[in-house]
Amino acid sequence: MRYPLADPERDLAREEDFDVAEDERRCHTCPFLRLCARWR
Repeated sequence: MRYPLADPERDLAREEDFDVAEDERRCHTCPFLRLCARWR
């Protein structure tokens, strides 16, 4: 996830700013797997 934060001063990101990977194989190495909307 290399997107700018919605509010960098408060270290806040918006979920809708992040897209899921097209290839699910990349998901298994992502440190945010448990938080991802695709896998909830």
